[in-house]
Amino acid sequence: MSETHSAKVAITVALIGLFGTLGAVILNKYLPDGSTPENAASPTESITSSVDEMVEDPEGNRYPTVQLVGKRWLTQNLNYYVTGSACYDADPENCRKYGKLYNWEAAQTACAALGAGWRLPTVDEWKELALFYGGYGYYDRTIKEVKKIGDPEKAMRALSKGGNSGFEALTYGGWGGGAGDWHSFDVVGIYWSRTEDQEFYFNAQTTQFFDSDSGVDLHDSSKKYLLSCRCIQDLE
Repeated sequence: MSETHSAKVAITVALIGLFGTLGAVILNKYLPDGSTPENAASPTESITSSVDEMVEDPEGNRYPTVQLVGKRWLTQNLNYYVTGSACYDADPENCRKYGKLYNWEAAQTACAALGAGWRLPTVDEWKELALFYGGYGYYDRTIKEVKKIGDPEKAMRALSKGGNSGFEALTYGGWGGGAGDWHSFDVVGIYWSRTEDQEFYFNAQTTQFFDSDSGVDLHDSSKKYLLSCRCIQDLE
């Protein structure tokens, strides 16, 4: 990783910490469901990876999908307007390229608008996806150390745009603090889960993509933040 990129990451960490609540910052990585590495989600034998049908939102935007880990995932960031969504820096061109950013409630509403069965993924579904393609990082609150399951860097390469999974996660797009403030546009892509934090009810779990030199990481974030959104549907 270059010195310039490392500096950007450091600035991102500082900014998110500044806007965090009760010290629960977005870069606080851990197993959000309280599980330990020994009982973390593991891949199953029935996992598939295949290009699937298109899905359309009520505004007529169409999204390609892919079957991964027994689920159907969007392979583009959601770009459907609901109350609580916005374009980065209020620039419509950013929505066109990177999708809208949503607070937690808005992300759930927007996914449901895609039709029957569409929803935000749980943190366990994010973990299973990352683990199948390599692994993920988290912060163990009991011992106050950052730990890894498997190879988070390998998962990053597979799941990021151009990787071999077809998931096409964006490692940029930034995030909003919910008060007209915008951060880390060319540094990180952060995606909601529908799983709430067990200790801080005003936070929910997220999955973060920096770049192939970092890795896929699990985090918590204030529900008021504006983050990217990928929706999921159970296969019939």
